[in-house]
Amino acid sequence: MSIATACEQLIEIEEEEGLGVCRPDALAVGLARVGAVDERIVAGTLDQLKDVDFGGPLHSMILVGKHIHELEAEYLRGFIVDEKALEGLVH
Repeated sequence: MSIATACEQLIEIEEEEGLGVCRPDALAVGLARVGAVDERIVAGTLDQLKDVDFGGPLHSMILVGKHIHELEAEYLRGFIVDEKALEGLVH
């Protein structure tokens, strides 16, 4: 499954269930071909990541929790689509 498909399905399930877990503004990290010369790592909201071209497989995605450490946020800033996605998560 591609990252875009995963994002779309998580958003759709959230719309149906309404549990507040995978809203379109939920932070995630998409990774493709980790360790290869053409690896791709992008952090952003589910809504942002569904529009990113990660290229071919293998794809992985990490859903970020409600709170992250400042060191984690600092690292994610190197891959983030928009810094606003980190607002309110750092504790």
